[in-house]
Amino acid sequence: MNKLILFLLLTTYTFSQGIGGKAGIGGKAGFGGNIPSSGLSFIQSASNNFPSAGTSFTVGNGVGSGWSTGSVTNGDLLFTAGIGSNPGATSAADTLGTSFTCNVLAALSFDYFYCYGKATSTGVDLITVTTTNTEGCTIIAFEVRGQGVTPLDQVNSGNLAVSTSWTLASITTTVANSVIIGCAGNNNTNNVYTQGAGYTIPTNGQTSGGNQSGFCEYQIVSSIGTYSPTSTQTSMAGSGMTVNFK
Repeated sequence: MNKLILFLLLTTYTFSQGIGGKAGIGGKAGFGGNIPSSGLSFIQSASNNFPSAGTSFTVGNGVGSGWSTGSVTNGDLLFTAGIGSNPGATSAADTLGTSFTCNVLAALSFDYFYCYGKATSTGVDLITVTTTNTEGCTIIAFEVRGQGVTPLDQVNSGNLAVSTSWTLASITTTVANSVIIGCAGNNNTNNVYTQGAGYTIPTNGQTSGGNQSGFCEYQIVSSIGTYSPTSTQTSMAGSGMTVNFK
């Protein structure tokens, strides 16, 4: 009888704690993990600044402020965004052979381009974005883990009036679990940015120099809703974009 009671107690403790984790079934982690309930996680960022005009811009290992962990992981989402002036048709390629989709958000005071794809292998990585028209730009890249096969959900953009506080274009998500990314900047002015409430500008998530600056921030959410990233900075105008990946 005593052995049976001891077995039941041990079984109850094991399932309430999880195997090697901080919680068990229905908890926040288990099996040694510490994973957000959404299954999404931000990994790292990189940035670079190109004050001089050109048509080829690189971000990642070996240039600018490179990937903070030194390499990217197979299957992770690679997202990069740049602010410039009329970049024209834009494409991207990287060291690992990732297939990128690129779009240009034109008709802004400072046009934005963004590209995204899922890494096809693990290793050090340099992303090269090529534009049709010559320009200078700031460029920032994120690595995010846990997206589906078709990760893009919503994207919106808009101009930002002269202010010390910006509210970027809003998006209304169609999925419960996603990462919201807001990027903004100015192609004529140096600046230092502070993340908005609920968002994080990660290490290497902003860049400034040569009279141009930009940043990207993120928030991982677990419910469908309307989201508008915010930031503070020295008073100026700018342009921004908001996107989410599921």
